[in-house]
Parts: sequence; structure tokens; C-alpha cells
Amino acid sequence: MAKISIGDKVMFGPNIQLLTASHPTNSQVRRKDLEFGKSIEISNEVWVGGGAIIYPGVEIDEGVVIGAGSVVTKNVSPKTIVAGNPCKNISNSD
Repeated sequence: MAKISIGDKVMFGPNIQLLTASHPTNSQVRRKDLEFGKSIEISNEVWVGGGAIIYPGVEIDEGVVIGAGSVVTKNVSPKTIVAGNPCKNISNSD
């Protein structure tokens, strides 16, 4: 549906989902069976824990750690540790 860019030295746990397909939020527009895609960008040295879900259009900066089972709905700043549903910054990774 849309491009997924993955940098160098990225690690993925099992059962992660990279979702690029999306639908309009307006129900009248959605009835027309419209679908669109938004790309996902994952920078270098990112670690994505098992079972994490990354939503359409999300950019994950360098050195990020994403906790297992997290739902990433927004962009993630560099060198941070994020976790939860929805995913939130819990610490710096350095």
C-alpha cells in the first residue's frame, strides 16, 4: 500500500505489525470504499519489541527502543525509549 523504509542495524522482535493502509475517518467518505496508504520510516539502530504495532505515517528516529506490545501512533524522537498503548516516551536511551 505504501513504502516502508528500514535503516541499518534495526532489530525486530516477533509478531510486529507495520501498518501502511488507512481509511478516511469521515464515515460518508469511507462508505465509498476509499483506502489510502501512508509510508513508515524507521531510522538506524532502532529496536522494536515483540508484538509492537506501528501505524501508518509514523517516523521513528535513530536509536529508539520501542517496548514490546506498544502501539505507535505518532512520530518518535531520536534516542528515546517508548512504550504503551498508545506509545509514550518513558526515558532517554543513552
